[in-house]
Amino acid sequence: MRKIFFIAITLLVMNVSSINAQAVWGVRMGLSYFTETIDMSEIGMSYKGNVPGIELGPVLYYSLQNNLYLNSGIMVGVLIPESIEGLDRSEDLTCFFDMPLYLGVKIPVANSNLSFYGQAGPFVGYSFSTDSYTNEIINPFRAGLAAMAGINIKKFKFEFGYKAGLTNQSSNEGGYLGDTYMLKSTSKLSSLFLGISYVF
Repeated sequence: MRKIFFIAITLLVMNVSSINAQAVWGVRMGLSYFTETIDMSEIGMSYKGNVPGIELGPVLYYSLQNNLYLNSGIMVGVLIPESIEGLDRSEDLTCFFDMPLYLGVKIPVANSNLSFYGQAGPFVGYSFSTDSYTNEIINPFRAGLAAMAGINIKKFKFEFGYKAGLTNQSSNEGGYLGDTYMLKSTSKLSSLFLGISYVF
């Protein structure tokens, strides 16, 4: 799956480079609501934990034809894992860098300063944690699909989106961590995103 994402992004970048596209830079920031789905195969159960987070980073828009565009950039995000019984994780920050490549369409309205848009596509990234044990079980490679919609008001973009992680966020082989027994598990990470962008 990792190769498929890299191949897809490479082909899209090559396609963009062959088009006389107009590039516009901006910055995006917003709040995320992360959902980590933990599959505990050892006992045949699953668990979902929700934590807030933030995302911030530069964005780049390539204007194509017929109101189509490509959106890329680098998003830096931070989330705080939920504490579980017997193990305080409140100070263990999980950080990530995501590089999206979304195909979008702009829907103009009568007012030239106002338009709607929708975009979707893959993203790849890298995760790490401030906690040494978490780094042992976390999968540093991230990949997934995202979709979002929003409104353009002059140079501002207000948007709402969803990112679905397709790779395992972590993989725990089970066993004891100190006096605490950790179940064998894998997890995937998804998130809702509410943000604002400014285009220079």
